[in-house]
Amino acid sequence: MLRAALDQRRSSNDNVHGGAVGKFSLVECPPIGPGNFVLVQRAADGSAKVLHMGRSINSSPSLNLARVRHVGALMGANEVHVLPGF
Repeated sequence: MLRAALDQRRSSNDNVHGGAVGKFSLVECPPIGPGNFVLVQRAADGSAKVLHMGRSINSSPSLNLARVRHVGALMGANEVHVLPGF
């Protein structure tokens, strides 16, 4: 399931709990609702290295986004995969 999430090319802003679902660049990721996320470092050759898996639990999508961007920047991620809410 994780490999399928890393390989998906589509994204959407239609999460059931509000916020985005899909694959985004760390800089351009829209606000995300409660759910799971994967921080990835994508290499120039297209290979992906998972740096962190986490859960966004705040009811405010903008606070979730701020946390994801902060952790991602600290770890060197350039991509975030947002999985559907729980």
